Amino acid sequence: PTRDANGILVPKSEWFPHGMKPVVDYVHSLGMKFGLYTSVGDRTCVGGKPGSYGHYKQDADLFASWNLDYVKLDYCGGHCSEEGHKEFSAALNATGRSMVLELCRGPYQQQDKWGYAAQIAQIWRATGDHHDSFSSTLDQLKHMENRSSWSGPYGWAYGDMMMTG
Repeated sequence: PTRDANGILVPKSEWFPHGMKPVVDYVHSLGMKFGLYTSVGDRTCVGGKPGSYGHYKQDADLFASWNLDYVKLDYCGGHCSEEGHKEFSAALNATGRSMVLELCRGPYQQQDKWGYAAQIAQIWRATGDHHDSFSSTLDQLKHMENRSSWSGPYGWAYGDMMMTG
């Protein structure tokens, strides 16, 4: 996506000629949920696209207007912070639409019992990036070891996806 002159996220018109709302409506008509990815910083990790920094309320309102069910909030670009996580969560909650918030990395990972994550999100990544090696798999498992009690209903930690093959 890009941002228009008013700072509103605009999907790539070649891929979504009628915008996101019809896509979300179609996915919902199939009985499925729909989610999107953004970053708490000013750029996303993938492709350096616009992140949500400086636009938390604007993006949350837009996502609610599209009837999103899920938002994955990464930790890339400049201006990443715990406060940004909290502000984005508050902005989602203020929309009145129930949306799952997933945190993908941040200061909570180094805090006891995942710090503030459980107060602001339903899902959070508890580990660093997984890489295509057995030692990386062991690192993922080690980081989650003896921490299962730190998750529970309405708040779940997870390890990064594991590559195999």
